[in-house]
Amino acid sequence: MDEYSRILTKKEMRMASSENSNQSLLSVFISYSVADRGKVESVVNNLRAIQEVRIFFADYSIGPGDIINQKIINAITQCNVFLVFYSRNSINSVYVQQEIGAALATGKIPVPILLDDIKPSGMIANNIHYLDFSDENKKYQEYNKLHQFLVNLIQLKITERNNNILGALLLLGIGYLALKSDEDNRYDY
Repeated sequence: MDEYSRILTKKEMRMASSENSNQSLLSVFISYSVADRGKVESVVNNLRAIQEVRIFFADYSIGPGDIINQKIINAITQCNVFLVFYSRNSINSVYVQQEIGAALATGKIPVPILLDDIKPSGMIANNIHYLDFSDENKKYQEYNKLHQFLVNLIQLKITERNNNILGALLLLGIGYLALKSDEDNRYDY
């Protein structure tokens, strides 16, 4: 049994979740079967062009000396979006099934992208909307939906960040006024 396919210990889970995440606004985990690498890689390369998006794609994201299972669990735990490229190959991939299980266990909703005519089932509920890249006539339109979905999430993150900054500035201003008022009241005797 290889290192990745065994069950993680609690210590390994803590170590994986404590690693620092990149400063990108949106983190996307790509789950795929190695047999589908060629189809998936072209999509990943296009998604990497979106600013503020960090893509976890095992072929690019795991380096020599990395502890594979910790790196993958950490990426799943930290991701905002979990994309699973769904195909006959991914259904039969132990790794993909484990990644889907880890995503569901951490509260992530897998976004299925169909690479062939197999519809999502099993751990991925039948009522989750999927993107269909299997139909060449619709592939470009479906890719645009994916792209817009990610861009909308980035815009939402930017709005949240700006609101947090405004809230912090407002609290600082109130704190300053309270201190200033307290200071002014000391000299009113």
